[in-house]
Amino acid sequence: MIAELASPILKEYLDKRGIPLRLASKFCKEALYKVGNKAVPVIAFPNDKGGYVVESHQICDVIGTRTLSTVKSENPGKTCMVFLHFMDFLSFHAQLMKDGWTGSLPVTDCIILNTYMQIGRACKALAGYRLFTCHFPNNARGEAALREMLSLTGCVSWGAQAMSKKSAASVFADYLAKFEDGAEGAERKVANG
Repeated sequence: MIAELASPILKEYLDKRGIPLRLASKFCKEALYKVGNKAVPVIAFPNDKGGYVVESHQICDVIGTRTLSTVKSENPGKTCMVFLHFMDFLSFHAQLMKDGWTGSLPVTDCIILNTYMQIGRACKALAGYRLFTCHFPNNARGEAALREMLSLTGCVSWGAQAMSKKSAASVFADYLAKFEDGAEGAERKVANG
């Protein structure tokens, strides 16, 4: 059963993660996930094959096929953000809202890997973009994933920006400014933000 987000348990979970319900409701649904003989509510984020990545305070799994999730912006363009998990995608946009962003969400096209095993598929999906940013965990696996994406896409890196040092809105403004400054004739670029 897939429905609108309504469970008090899931609302509390989102609140603890700093994600407003109105933001989560724009991209997610609620599903019942069977654990033994019991069905528990989970947040369900759609993927590109009609399945759902599901998460709650106890569960992180997939209903259906494990694959990418692609979220198109209202003004699709030549830029794309790549996230590992849908909660990272939601957290980034929640931070934009907190920083005063009043534009449409998502701010640009986004690809959510849902697992590092989808890097090859994501690189194929990035073929039409001039610039993309990777928002991966700041650890050895996240850095290895970034190197793999650079290798598979043939992109160059213009560096990393730590979200803890700048607001999400500021990082996004820098991202667009760098793209606009060197868009014509520039190599495809990637940043790990």
